[in-house]
Formats: sequence, C-alpha cells, structure tokens
Amino acid sequence: MENKMGRKKMLPLIISMSIPTIFSMFVISLYNIVDSFYISKISEKAFRAVSLVFPIQTIIIALSVGTGIGANALIARYLGMNETKKANIIANNSILLSAIIAAVVFILGNRYSYAFLNMYSTDSEVILYGTRYMKIITRFSFFWIIQIMSEKIIQATGNMFYPMLSQLMGAVINIILDPIMIFGYGFIPSMGIAGAAYATIISQIFGASFCFSYLLKSKNLIHFNLRYMKPDFKEIKNIYIIAAPSILLQAIPAILNFGLNRILIQVAESAVSVMGIFYKLQSFVLMPIFGLTQASMPIIAYNYGARIKSRINDCLKYSIIASLSIMTIGTILFWAIPDKLIKIFNPTDDILEMGIIALKIISTTFILAAISIILSTYYQALGNGFYSLVVAAMRQLIIILPLANIFIKYGINYTWYAWPISEVFSLILCIYLAKKIYRERVKYLK
Repeated sequence: MENKMGRKKMLPLIISMSIPTIFSMFVISLYNIVDSFYISKISEKAFRAVSLVFPIQTIIIALSVGTGIGANALIARYLGMNETKKANIIANNSILLSAIIAAVVFILGNRYSYAFLNMYSTDSEVILYGTRYMKIITRFSFFWIIQIMSEKIIQATGNMFYPMLSQLMGAVINIILDPIMIFGYGFIPSMGIAGAAYATIISQIFGASFCFSYLLKSKNLIHFNLRYMKPDFKEIKNIYIIAAPSILLQAIPAILNFGLNRILIQVAESAVSVMGIFYKLQSFVLMPIFGLTQASMPIIAYNYGARIKSRINDCLKYSIIASLSIMTIGTILFWAIPDKLIKIFNPTDDILEMGIIALKIISTTFILAAISIILSTYYQALGNGFYSLVVAAMRQLIIILPLANIFIKYGINYTWYAWPISEVFSLILCIYLAKKIYRERVKYLK
C-alpha cells in the first residue's frame, strides 16, 4: 500500500499531519508559560535561575532533536524507496544513541552545574536555585531524550497522532503537578524549585513510556527490535551527516543565550529575566511553526526519495503560507498587549518597563523568521543540513551577538535592535540558498 505522503492531496495532507503537531506544540507552549508562572511565584531569583539553566536544557534538546531529525529524514527517505529494513536499522540505532547521549548529560550535568551557575551570577540564592534545578533535570534526562527520539521515529512514518498524544500527555501532567509539587498539597510536601524539576521529569517518564510502547509493537512499519539495535556504524554515520548540522542548528539558540546573558549581566541581572520572559513568550509563537515543520519535513523527504518534484514544491508553498499566518498573529499580540503578557510572570517594575520595549522590537522579526524557518526545514529534508546551519548561525549568532555587545553601550533598550537587523540579512541569504538547492536537487526531478 502506497504511503499517504506520496499520494494524498498536498493541502489536506499538510493539514492532517500538522494539526496534531501544532496542537501538541501549542499545549507545550502553554505548559512553558504555566511552568514559568509558578516558578515566578517562588521568587524573581528562582525565575532568573531557571532562565540561566534554560540554555543547558536547549543543548539537551539540540542533541536529541538533532539526532532525531537525522533519523527522521533517513527513515522517511528509505520508506519512500521501499527499504523498510534499513528504516528499522536507523530507528533502532537511534534509540541506542539516545542512551549514550543521556549518559553524557548525566555525568556532565551533575559534575559542573555549580561551576556553570557561578559563571553567570554572583547571587548565592540564584546559584543555589539553579544548581538544584539543573542537577535534577540532567540526572533524569534519559526519559526526555527517549521521548523526543521515539516521537521523531514515529513521525517519519507519517503518524503524527501518537507523538501528539505523547506531548499532550506530558504537558498536561506537568501543568497539573507543578503547583502540587512546588507549593505542596495533601501528603506531598512543598519542594519549591526542585518540585518544578520533578514535575517535569515525571511528565517525561509518562510521555516516553507511551511513545516507546508504540515502537514495541511488531506489527508497526517501524518497531523496536534488538536485532536491529546492533550498532551499524555506516548508518550512524549517515544519521549524523544530517544530524550534525541539525544539532548545531538546535544548539545555536543556547550559544546565543550564553552570550547574551554575559552581555546583559553587564547592565543588570534583571535583564536576564527579561530575556527569559521573552523566550517563554516567543515559544508560544514559534512552537506551532515547529509543529508545522515536523509535518513538512517527512513529506518533503519522502517525495524527494520518490523523486516527485511537484509535491515537494507544493509542500514548501503551503508551509510558508501557514507559517506567515501564524507569525502575523504573534506579531499583533506582542504589539497589542505586551504589558499583559509580561505580567503573567510577576515582574518587577523595571523588568516590566524593559520587557515591553524588548517584546515590541524583537517581535518585528517574526514574519521574516517565518520564511527562514520553513526554508531551513526544506534544506534538511533534501539532505543538506549545512545550509540550515549557515542560516541559523547568521540569524541567531554571527550578527546578533556583536551588535548586541556594541548597542548595549548606548543603553539596554538599543540592544534589542540587533534582532531585526540580523533577520533582514539572514532572510536574503536564506532565499539565495533555497534557489541554489532547488537548482541542484529538485529542478530536474520528474
């Protein structure tokens, strides 16, 4: 039976595959905001501590999602070529790689958490909060990584429903557990910031168990099987040919965050909280876009493997239109009610004032970013993750950090202009690379 990614009408296909992921990403965004809301209730210093740990969590996501993207693209491509055995080898080797990543995170996170926090704050309370939170998150990262990897494997087959349920289950459980474990309820004692970390871990255990149980079913096209888990170094190399740029791509926001925190802390540590608030709110806009890319990635990869040019082009076109629509709504919200959005996190007066200006300026980049994000997915699905890496580095690193370091000398509010300047130059590069890869890999397909 022909896979739906090669036969179903494109617009209904994108809608059917993206709605579950967009919905689940929306719920995850809601969880991020609710989680931060409860942490901010502990204190501003607790929120600042979690903001400082956020780049570490981003690195974990980068390793997991990047490897998952490499596996996802290869599995979808092999399925498009009717190479089911190779697809299963890729999937099972990805699970093995997840365990290795988790072991590294466990060791480094527990050994260097205090040293890391000490680099970014002189406040002993912030360091204590951050160290406690970071150690718990890294000790139990295995479940988080397995959940992410399993979702990517399942999505590669065109099944978006199970990953959606996994993410939805995790987010809902986390939202329920947060206030109970942070502030205490019944026989459960108040655990403060440690409670927020444990609530996250418990939700990830449920999500990982749900997704992994799907892969245990032998009747599925892709399933867990020990005989396929034997390391296949050739296929692992193939995974990381795609995954390496993807990992760096996912890690760039963390590197940006590291750099920005060092720059902003020159003015005031409260500026770190402003960036923390912005990233939480921005995720509410970006997560649906990432949900859309999770649907478009296997569609483009499958049809590239099947050599169907028209379907590749249609998927790209509809994905850009949808992305622009989402980002336009986000821009309007950030301009219309920035004060109400920031007040969700119980800000001090100086954080509120600083945050309103930051949200308005940085959100001008949303519409431009909509195109860049979709085109970056296009490169990855066609097997050229390097282009995505180049664009991401331009958007979030090469221009922003030097400009921010210069602009901050004239005042904190000038710092935020580094974002729109960077986005304009990045979009120009992104369009150029899209035309180039089209000529090289798509133009002469049937």
